[in-house]
Amino acid sequence: MAGGDQPGARYRCVKRSAIRSDPDLASERTAFLEVGEELQVLESRVVGQHGLLRVRCDRGWVSTNSATGAALLELL
Repeated sequence: MAGGDQPGARYRCVKRSAIRSDPDLASERTAFLEVGEELQVLESRVVGQHGLLRVRCDRGWVSTNSATGAALLELL
């Protein structure tokens, strides 16, 4: 089973989350991931001053947690 930051890991959205074009949190927002939607990790990066884990899926980049620590995605 893949770790949450490994390609192939799967997540389910637990809080509506912005999908962005790049791992940078200031990059263009291209869509939203809605509660209940699932994604598969293609790659990951840790970014920002809070060390947020960002994962790339087929639609773009999403954070696993908010800057305050609230879960946005849950590992399946």
